[in-house]
Amino acid sequence: MMEIDKKRNIARMPLQLYGRHSLESYGYRLQEYKGEFGKTTDWQEWSQEMQDYCVQDVKVTTKLCEHFRPYLTGAR
Repeated sequence: MMEIDKKRNIARMPLQLYGRHSLESYGYRLQEYKGEFGKTTDWQEWSQEMQDYCVQDVKVTTKLCEHFRPYLTGAR
């Protein structure tokens, strides 16, 4: 994965995410950025920003599932 990330030179992707298989890394690869909220909260109380972040997580996860679906179903 590291070599693929280096070849693609993904815009705005932090170097520490190169080669990783985190949802954040795939968000950059799929151009569906997760956002920063999860890094800056203690998750103690609900907020609209928290809700928006969770919705964005679902969007990234859905896009990731759709990306890998052909590989999993043999349609590729």
